[in-house]
Amino acid sequence: MHKKENNFNQIKIAKFILKKSETSKQEISSKLGLSMPTVLQNVKELIQMGMVTETGKYESTGGRKAAVLSIAEGFQTAVGIDITANHISYVLIDFSGIMLAKKRIKQSFENTPDYHQFVADQLDRFLLENHADQEKILGVGISLPGIIDKTHSVLICSHVLKQNHMSLKAFSQRIPYPVFYENDANSALFSEIQQINTDMIYLSLSNSVGGAIYLNGKIVEGDHHRSAEFGHMILEPNGTPCYCGKKRLCGCLLFCHGIAGTRSIIGGLF
Repeated sequence: MHKKENNFNQIKIAKFILKKSETSKQEISSKLGLSMPTVLQNVKELIQMGMVTETGKYESTGGRKAAVLSIAEGFQTAVGIDITANHISYVLIDFSGIMLAKKRIKQSFENTPDYHQFVADQLDRFLLENHADQEKILGVGISLPGIIDKTHSVLICSHVLKQNHMSLKAFSQRIPYPVFYENDANSALFSEIQQINTDMIYLSLSNSVGGAIYLNGKIVEGDHHRSAEFGHMILEPNGTPCYCGKKRLCGCLLFCHGIAGTRSIIGGLF
């Protein structure tokens, strides 16, 4: 078997184990359509890498008991940082998505070097407090309220943070790990699809109305990174002016009904 094909099979098998939480070599072979020798060899290599471990045995159905395969605890970790107008939240998760630690700090957002450094310093402190092995950290994901151009690391606009075309590189330059940026509603949807892996629409109701769309195995970004901005659907022509920039007074969902009243409206729309 070529090395490239072997790596591809390892990725498929690792993803399957991650999704199932617990599985067996027989189930991997059956569900992925791989021969048993291929599964045995790749599982052996994943165990040697420290990614996969045998956590027990299934009940026998007449033959040899099958080993229970799971992602090894503590194999690798990742950090999430959620930035809002008045708080910064940190979360540490392991490779299987289990939360290991979390922390929330009250701190008003400022697009200043001091604030950027504060975020990085608090990350270091958070990792130290929770005895995180820094060599096992895959990367850091930063969630922000607003429209993000991830290719160029730019926050295109954020009403909540009162920013337009703000470079996000000031954060990544201070953080010694790979850094990825994502819209807050998309980040929340990522969390939900770990439990419900199907097409869905996610609605975020807080001090604004946002959302995300998951379709065919990926989040729909839209042509201008503005997909699922449900808060700016016009429900009342000539209504209250909205910050989105539309002219002639538009009654966007965000402004003409408020957060408390959106639940009944959303139910009717979807």
